[in-house]
Amino acid sequence: MKKKTEGISKTEAAKKKRQDAFLAEYKLSATITHAAEIALIARQRHYKWLDKDPAYAKAFEEAKIAATDSLVAEARRRATQGVNEPVYYKGEVVGTIRKYSDTLLIFLLKGALPEVYRERYEISGGDKAIRVESDPGREKLTDETLRKLIAFGEEFRRVKEDRGGESPQ
Repeated sequence: MKKKTEGISKTEAAKKKRQDAFLAEYKLSATITHAAEIALIARQRHYKWLDKDPAYAKAFEEAKIAATDSLVAEARRRATQGVNEPVYYKGEVVGTIRKYSDTLLIFLLKGALPEVYRERYEISGGDKAIRVESDPGREKLTDETLRKLIAFGEEFRRVKEDRGGESPQ
């Protein structure tokens, strides 16, 4: 028979302790594998808890938000404050240079202002043009946009053939 301590069994208390250890490490590392190693659990245990324990699932969603916030903060720091990288001369460190990440800054801008910084493509030829905007929230083009692109491609091919192989300008 399991011994009860403060209304929960030792088994439940040990499970709660492992869950807390996993969630604390996940907030720091944002990596399930690493958090599982630190909490001394199998990765699969985390997924079982998600399926079977609604309170844990809720706590994990909160931990995921905290982990994401720390990732964004680190990306912002690297983009705006940079990191010091060693400068070598004849195999020895002679100083450092601060390097910034333009790529991280671009991703931060795209995430913060997608309506301004989303990818845009314009396909034109002859007197027709189609503008396609990439929207990170959409997984695929709409049927209507796809039909327009196909029709445009066919029209472009016809005009090119009429001009003896020259592309419409």
